[in-house]
Amino acid sequence: MRIIIIGTPGTGKSTLANFLSKSLQIQTYNVTDLIKESELNKEYNKELDTIEVDESELKKFLDESFKDKKDFILDGHLAHLLSSNFVDLCLVLRCDNSVLYQRLTARGYSKDKIKDNLESEIFNQCYEDAKARNHKILTIDTSNFKDEDFSLLSDFIKANL
Repeated sequence: MRIIIIGTPGTGKSTLANFLSKSLQIQTYNVTDLIKESELNKEYNKELDTIEVDESELKKFLDESFKDKKDFILDGHLAHLLSSNFVDLCLVLRCDNSVLYQRLTARGYSKDKIKDNLESEIFNQCYEDAKARNHKILTIDTSNFKDEDFSLLSDFIKANL
């Protein structure tokens, strides 16, 4: 199983990735960690409190790193950059804006960063990015996700991949 999990920050990508990793017994990788470990981060954007990365370089790195892997979960806002021919399923996580606002505020995000992420969610940017790259997409609303929902999703994936 080759799964990527994308979504606006705060939608639950890492939480879901960790659950599925245990449930499906496959390795999970985080795009941000890979960027830092491989020193692909170009500079730090203080205004948005984020690292800047050259997406074409990241795509090449991800394709080279994952092209021969049979089972993995890759989570992160930029996981969609991995070529669709190396991916069996792209999970796009969505979240109600009021819930997302609370989650981002609890993380201590600045007003500008919260605004930027809410706009991304409103315009369904992660879904559009995955669609543009021809991924097989399953969209999941995590606004009220409960423990049993994690199990149902895991069972669905086991049965269909």
